[in-house]
Amino acid sequence: MATRLSLLAQQHQKDAGAFRRDTLRPVLVWEAAPQERPKGITLGTVSNYRQEPRAPDPLVFSILKRLKKVDAFPLGVTLGRMPSNDVLVDEPSVSRFHCFFQQDTQTGIWHVSDAESFNGTYCDGNRLVPSRPAPLGDRVALRIGFIELLYLSPVGLEAYLTERRRKPPGT
Repeated sequence: MATRLSLLAQQHQKDAGAFRRDTLRPVLVWEAAPQERPKGITLGTVSNYRQEPRAPDPLVFSILKRLKKVDAFPLGVTLGRMPSNDVLVDEPSVSRFHCFFQQDTQTGIWHVSDAESFNGTYCDGNRLVPSRPAPLGDRVALRIGFIELLYLSPVGLEAYLTERRRKPPGT
């Protein structure tokens, strides 16, 4: 489930130590997230997608495996448009099961792999070959369908919040 960045910023400002202890997972930040809107049913993948108006408060998705009774993909953290995914991104350009994230147990580095999505998964501008993992570092730009996401480690998220707090409004 997504959280608004302003809520995380408040938690960080209130108690940075507790925020560090509680934020142990990397996140995806959707800076141009649309305003909240009524939920409709999207049955197919849309190739002529139109971006909704931008909300002033970005959405943050934790890359976290949810506990489910039946897990069709237990090897990684899934992202897609369907509620059965670990990370739900309810946008028409995102495939039902779009991509997945895995952490290398030896190095701790996270990777993203496209799951044969219709509109593709891009990592720093390069379209990923389906099922071929790409390593993720702090502030890597991801494009999932037609939306732009920013990958941040827990340390990167804290730095990002600090930078945004220091920026004057409107920049």
